Amino acid sequence: MLHHLELYSGIGGMRLGVRAALPSNIGYSVCSVDINRVANHVYQHNFDDTPLTVSIEHCSCDDL
Repeated sequence: MLHHLELYSGIGGMRLGVRAALPSNIGYSVCSVDINRVANHVYQHNFDDTPLTVSIEHCSCDDL
């Protein structure tokens, strides 16, 4: 299992890249963080997964 952390996740370009690079039999989990609410809304629409809406300076290890 690959654990993937997206800081400044935007609309999910890195997630798409990871998905395309991995063989289909490898699972992965994603934690995404972005302060931009519009980008988070698009990300949620694209992946049915809601990013954390917080500045990374205020993220704790428990948040991630």
